[in-house]
Amino acid sequence: MKKLSSLFCVMVLSLIGVFSFGTDKASADTTTGWGYFATEDGRWDGKVTTTSADNNIRVHFRYLWKTDGYGANPAYPGNLWVRLCNASTGACTATKEMYGDQTYVTFTGMKIGTFYLDVQDGFSWLYIYGERKIDAY
Repeated sequence: MKKLSSLFCVMVLSLIGVFSFGTDKASADTTTGWGYFATEDGRWDGKVTTTSADNNIRVHFRYLWKTDGYGANPAYPGNLWVRLCNASTGACTATKEMYGDQTYVTFTGMKIGTFYLDVQDGFSWLYIYGERKIDAY
């Protein structure tokens, strides 16, 4: 009886372990939620992972401001250029320029992997900051 009880406990603990540490689609970081970014700070502006099912990436922007460090004025998505760089190989996509009031940029047919977001602006004397959201779909 003691042996049977021990075997049962081991089986229950094994099942708990399997379901506790299992992976699902959300664990692949295919969406980031809204997060802060700033151009010209020398840091990546986000990170996202693609899968075979979610190999397109869309980057959304909102609440954009430009500043020289002494006050801020509204910025526009048309002031931003966006590219993605593969975390493993370092290879980057072509830079995509945003136009007018467009609030997102799309990259299609990406390889499976993890990509860093690089957001640039066209101003040498200013930087732009705001929020971005990265979705793989």
